[in-house]
Amino acid sequence: MFPTSRVGKIVFAVWLSICIGLLIFAYIQREIHDMPVAFTWLLMLVSAPIGFVIGPVVGVVTANISDLFNIPYQPFFSLLPSWFIVVAVGYLQWFIAIPRFIKWCRSKWSGT
Repeated sequence: MFPTSRVGKIVFAVWLSICIGLLIFAYIQREIHDMPVAFTWLLMLVSAPIGFVIGPVVGVVTANISDLFNIPYQPFFSLLPSWFIVVAVGYLQWFIAIPRFIKWCRSKWSGT
């Protein structure tokens, strides 16, 4: 589930640090009115290319659920579901799906 190579571990550590840093940024800047916009764009960028599809979908779904249950909007806490989902999907993309696809391609091209 986690990268096994040294390079993979370093890339994963850097990527996860960026994701956690983004969450810290959102918390520190929660009083700034444009923070959710910057947070959303940066989150989609960190999990690109799939983040550009998943990010808006998760945002719309969580906003509708919040409206349905009359949960008031709070700049930081309302973004937490998006962070968890987009980071999880980004992880699956970068550290599970793409490495498996590369292994599959290598096995097909090498003939083994």
